[in-house]
Amino acid sequence: MNQSYQLSVESAESQRSLVSWLEGSPDWIIQKAAKPPRSGEMGTGELITVLISSGTLSALVRSLQLWIKYRQPKLYVRVTDPDGKEVVVDATNAGDVDTVLKALGEK
Repeated sequence: MNQSYQLSVESAESQRSLVSWLEGSPDWIIQKAAKPPRSGEMGTGELITVLISSGTLSALVRSLQLWIKYRQPKLYVRVTDPDGKEVVVDATNAGDVDTVLKALGEK
């Protein structure tokens, strides 16, 4: 069964970098779509949706951690599960896969 997770980052440059990084893996499918602006925002950006099969969430989180490790320390990725639960992976928790998986309900 496939699950979808939405990813967002702070800039268009970071988004291009993240999409390029994730497209290098056969473990998931990347989809991009326009996202509605948040309150106070002027335009729309792109929303990154990652479709994964069950059992590959840990691989996705590890991939995000590696990507963050090689980026600037203020960088973050917001992961939203199908139920709307969000967890932010950033420099403070990028090394702790178990904490991120637990926050997303994965054991």
